[in-house]
Amino acid sequence: MVNLKSIVAALFLTFAQGCGNTYNNKTLEEVVSTVKTVKEATLGFIGEQINYAYEDTDQGIILPFSDSPMPSNRLPPALNGAEIQSFRLTFERGRGVCRDGAIAVAAMLQDDNFPSFYLSLGYCSDKPGHAVFPFQNDKKMWGSGGINASDYKEPTHTLEELAREIVSDHEEELCELSLYDLSGINLVEGTNNGRVLIGPFLIYRSTADSEFFCTTRKQDGNYLSNCDISNREGTLLRTSFIIYSINFFEEYGERMDHNTGHRVVWNVLERSARCQNPTKSERKYYNGEELMDWTLTTTSYLDTCQENVSNMDILNDSGEVTATKTFFYQYHRKSLDSPLSLQTISSDNDHDGFYDHIIQMLYDLEGNLLTTNFDTNGDGTWDIIRDN
Repeated sequence: MVNLKSIVAALFLTFAQGCGNTYNNKTLEEVVSTVKTVKEATLGFIGEQINYAYEDTDQGIILPFSDSPMPSNRLPPALNGAEIQSFRLTFERGRGVCRDGAIAVAAMLQDDNFPSFYLSLGYCSDKPGHAVFPFQNDKKMWGSGGINASDYKEPTHTLEELAREIVSDHEEELCELSLYDLSGINLVEGTNNGRVLIGPFLIYRSTADSEFFCTTRKQDGNYLSNCDISNREGTLLRTSFIIYSINFFEEYGERMDHNTGHRVVWNVLERSARCQNPTKSERKYYNGEELMDWTLTTTSYLDTCQENVSNMDILNDSGEVTATKTFFYQYHRKSLDSPLSLQTISSDNDHDGFYDHIIQMLYDLEGNLLTTNFDTNGDGTWDIIRDN
C-alpha cells in the first residue's frame, strides 16, 4: 500500500530542491526588500540559508540566579550586555540560535509594516527556553516565525495559546512568556557592536502568579522603562522604574511595593560581559568615588569573564534609607575544571556604613553550589564555612 505521507514528503523535497536557490547571491539589502511575509522569512530565507548554530549551544551552561544559558562557543556580546545577533551578523555567519532567528525574521519585515515583536518563552524545566518572532493579523490573532520550520504558525491563536503550542513542539511546558517591542531600533545593524539589546523594550510578561505591563521611552540617550506588576486577580503589587544605558550596561532603578509602602532603589554600576580581548583591565567610578580596580584574563578569545556590582537601598514609606545591600558577582572561567562563579552579598542592615553580614557562594561549571562562607558580624573573617 502506498504511504500518502511519503508521497507528500517526496513531492515537498523535490519542490524544495528545485526552489532552493531563491536567495543565493542576494545581498542582505536585497533579501530585506524581497521578503514580504513571515512564511517567506521562516520557510524561505532562513530555511534555505541559515543553519542552526549547535556549536553555540552544545556547551551552554546555566549561570546561578539566571534562566539564560551562557554558551562557551558563542561570539562575545556587545559591552552593554546585548547577546542577540543583529540580522547582518546572522546573515554573514550563516547560522544562529533561536533568538537570532527571531530577530532575523523581524528585521526582514521591518520595511513591510510588521511591528518588530520578540517573544521569549521560558520552560518549566531547567532548559534555557525558546524565542520566536510573533505577529498579529487584522483580527488580533497571533502567529509566529523563527529559526525552525516548526516555529511558523498561522495567526489563529491568542498569545498564550501560541506560546503553549510552540513550547509543546519542544516537549516542554510553558512557565513564562515575555513580549518585547523592538520596532524603534534597527534590527539589521543592532544596537551596539552587531548585537541587539532587548531588555529595555519589554511590554508584557506573564508568569504563573503575576503579569507585567511595561512602557518605555527614550530620554537623553537612555531608555526609561516603567512596569506595573499585578497578581492574577489584577491587584497592583509593585511598580518598577528602570533606566537603561544603551551604550554601556548600566541600570538605575526604583521599585515601589504597594503592599508594604516600601521602596527599593538600586544601581548596577558595571557589568563587563564576556571579555572581548585576551586581557581586559577596567576601573569604574561612580559619584567620583573609585569602586573597583580589576584585571580579567582569559586563555583564549572564547573564554568567558564577567563582573557585576549592584547596590541596593531599602527605603521606608517616609523615604528614609533603612538598609543597604551590595551584590558582587564574578564569572571567570579559565578552563573546564576551574570554578564557574563567585557570588557575594554584603548587608548593612542598619545603614551605618558598615557591613553587618556577608555571604559568599562559590559555584562550579554546572551551577552547583560548592562552598558557602559566612561572615556573621562583618569583621572580614569567615566564621562559618560550609562545603556542599
